[in-house]
Amino acid sequence: MMNRLACWMMGLALVGGQGLEAAPPIQIRLDVRAGKHDRKQTPLVASVALPISRIAASEVVLTDARGKRLPAQLTAPSLLDSKNRHAELHWILPGLKANSSTHFTAEIRARSQADRKVRGGFSWRDAPGRHTDVMHGDRPVVRYMYKAYENDPAKRDLDNKPFHHVFDPAGTRLLTKGTGGLYTHHQGLFYGFTRCTFPGGKCNTWYCHEGEHELHREVLAEEAGTVLARHRTAIDWNDLKGKPFCREHRELAVFAVGGGTLIEWSSRLWSVRGTVTLDGDAQHAGFQFRADDEVAKRQSEKLVYYLRPDGKGEPGATRNPVKGKGPEDPANKPMVNMPWNVMSFVLGPQRYSAVYIDSPRNPKPSFASERAYGRFGGWFGKRTLVEGKQPIDLVYRVWVQRGEMTAADANRLSADVSDPPRVAVSNVKPAGKKPAKKKRAGKNSPLRQVADDPTLPRVLLIGDSISIGYTLPLRAALKGQANVHRPSANCGPTTRGISQLDKWLGSGAWDVIHFNWGLHDLKYLGTDGKSLADPKSPGSRQQVPIQQYEKNLRQLVARLKQTGATLVWRSTTPVPEGAKGRVVGDAVKYNAVATRVMKDNGIVTDDMYAFAKARLKEIQRPANVHFTRDGSRALAGHAAGIIRKTIDPRTGLRTTISEVIRLLERKDHAAVLKRVVPPEQLKQILKRQTFEQLVEGFSTTKAARLLAVLRSIKDVGPKLDSTGRVATFTLVEPVGGKKAIVLKKIGRFWFISN
Repeated sequence: MMNRLACWMMGLALVGGQGLEAAPPIQIRLDVRAGKHDRKQTPLVASVALPISRIAASEVVLTDARGKRLPAQLTAPSLLDSKNRHAELHWILPGLKANSSTHFTAEIRARSQADRKVRGGFSWRDAPGRHTDVMHGDRPVVRYMYKAYENDPAKRDLDNKPFHHVFDPAGTRLLTKGTGGLYTHHQGLFYGFTRCTFPGGKCNTWYCHEGEHELHREVLAEEAGTVLARHRTAIDWNDLKGKPFCREHRELAVFAVGGGTLIEWSSRLWSVRGTVTLDGDAQHAGFQFRADDEVAKRQSEKLVYYLRPDGKGEPGATRNPVKGKGPEDPANKPMVNMPWNVMSFVLGPQRYSAVYIDSPRNPKPSFASERAYGRFGGWFGKRTLVEGKQPIDLVYRVWVQRGEMTAADANRLSADVSDPPRVAVSNVKPAGKKPAKKKRAGKNSPLRQVADDPTLPRVLLIGDSISIGYTLPLRAALKGQANVHRPSANCGPTTRGISQLDKWLGSGAWDVIHFNWGLHDLKYLGTDGKSLADPKSPGSRQQVPIQQYEKNLRQLVARLKQTGATLVWRSTTPVPEGAKGRVVGDAVKYNAVATRVMKDNGIVTDDMYAFAKARLKEIQRPANVHFTRDGSRALAGHAAGIIRKTIDPRTGLRTTISEVIRLLERKDHAAVLKRVVPPEQLKQILKRQTFEQLVEGFSTTKAARLLAVLRSIKDVGPKLDSTGRVATFTLVEPVGGKKAIVLKKIGRFWFISN
């Protein structure tokens, strides 16, 4: 998909953590009261005391009052509740009579890496550059159309706004209209206004006939599970010259309920160009649903009818507000603030019903509109947006099903929005005596987990007590250059690594993993299999024989490679004369095996064995595999040098800025473009021009301008968003019409994004 790089480079007229240890389970009780309405297949949500960062590493087990397990799903907060910093728990209430109550019990616990894939339920399937589908199993449910707009007069009506198609609940066909047909600008679930005014111009995002358009920029979030699928997208509302005057975050969720398709559509729209006025009328503004063009072609058959809260309309007949008259006018009152409206229509031999459900959260008064050719929706009057002030927030639900609907069904669906069930969350205390408090690592302990600076790369150390010894001085050596983490435990032999590695890796992304196993594998144990033993004593054996060590190491390396991090193997340090439970020279043998494994996997080696061997008497304790305090500092200094060379500058915000400055000063403009423009965005740009043309255009004046901007922010602190992956630097003077430069971390790397 097209990335949101509208791009700082274009703005310059470029031409173009989480802690590693698993948290204890969270046990909660969820008390649900139906209120004054009967409930049936009602989506429920509750905020739970789980940090957003732990969602991917957690699973939830939900049971009802009878102990029956029900599907449940953890998600990040929805668009309009994004100030919440905790996870949301979603599930479907099968049924509950009015004025009654029930309860559920949930346990949220860590799960292994192997269990993190969704089994069953929803998924997303993308056709790059065109559309992405919500799938439920093999059945398509909703399709998001996001093909990039082409400013060609012959093509302006084809892809002038992103929208959502809705499939038949059986997935056999689309129910909504795309481009073409009667009124090509009506497309699926869509949003726009006929009169948009702003400093310097005006345009029409309803018709989009003159070059104005809504442009998909990127997918901000995408979730799928057994209860819902949801995504959030970034969309620019562009004027006739293709410059944004508003920006929008649009979110769509689909719920796993039977009998039809339940959709929740929401939007947050704000000004990026002073004072913007959005206006139109009920028939030509707001959020709308347009059925397939077959409905329009069969208007003469009068197959469409509307079911409203005050009764069923005649086939082929519609009711609409009178333009120019207010909400209090008797002619308009029946269509003002309608909680729901049902359109029943026919495609082929099949009749369908679609329900448009308004929310009390939406601006009021609202005006409903109907068309016999298959479009209906709502508008909420003229609105003014001021840059930096309150956005327009909207949320609607849409239900589609085969066959006809009753008013009772529509009322029930509407009540789930206007007067939802009440959910109360409380903690469940486990029976029996209180568990012993886990001993916490001291303030200056190397085992204490550290808070991330989100602008820096993340480094994970995996190792035994040797690495524990150099953890603190290594953190000090890399302060301001990297976040250095380690498990809050001795990582021991390879056998412990196999059982604990998923927990140590957690769910966060790692840029570099510096790892070792060896000294615990080659040590000798007594007949009890636990105590350190003299290698010469009868019955003693190595904890992990060298052949098994190689097998284990290959398994661990395969898992580490799945992280996508840059891996650095740290060789095992020497065993000195007199060291208990170990044999001099065994480290060399085990290192030889490890070298073979790393060579086979293309992994760099930090030869700490050679570094330590050259100065062993100065840094190692006598007859002991451990090192003195100064020795651990020396090992840390050695490892810091290796890690610095290994870190890709693009993984850190500061290092990205410094690296781009360096390349600009060298006038290596081709390398600059490859560093700051995301690959997918670069592909799109190169469809319009050659890379050489892009570099030439950038080199003339834009490179110098970017260099000046980056030098000005090099030592300035950015404003970070809640994820820590979007950094905004306010500029002292606007450049290219922009007051700020924004960098975004996409995957492991930072790119310029605005």
